Amino acid sequence: MSSHQLEHEKLKLIHWITELRDNAVIEKLQKIMSAEQSESLSKNERAAIDEALNSIDKNGTLSHNQVMEETKNRYSNLFKK
Repeated sequence: MSSHQLEHEKLKLIHWITELRDNAVIEKLQKIMSAEQSESLSKNERAAIDEALNSIDKNGTLSHNQVMEETKNRYSNLFKK
C-alpha cells in the first residue's frame, strides 16, 4: 500500500469512527488503542514504570511541598533568593 493509499484509508477510518454510535465497538477500539500504546513502551520503560509503582506501594509517596523542600535543599543554586 502506498503512503497516499494509507493516508486515504486512515481518513476513511477517522470518518467512520466519528459516525459510530455503538458503545461496544467504541470500547473495543479503545482496548485496541490502549494495547497498542502499552506495546509501544520499551522493555526498559515498562521495567522503570513497574519499579516506580512497586516503590509507591512499598514506600508511599511524598507531597508536593515535601518534594519542593527537598529539591530546594539539594539544588539551592537553581532557586532565586
